Amino acid sequence: ETAIIAHNELKLEVATLCSAQRVEKRAREKLGMDFPHKDQLIIIR
Repeated sequence: ETAIIAHNELKLEVATLCSAQRVEKRAREKLGMDFPHKDQLIIIR
């Protein structure tokens, strides 16, 4: 049973990573988005 729980947790992690990667890929390809450069960041404290 422990192995089944671990397997299910890993499946969820893979699905989450795939989803995040898919969103990032679409943002880059379809919307032309990218991560900001250091000079584009404003740190608010």
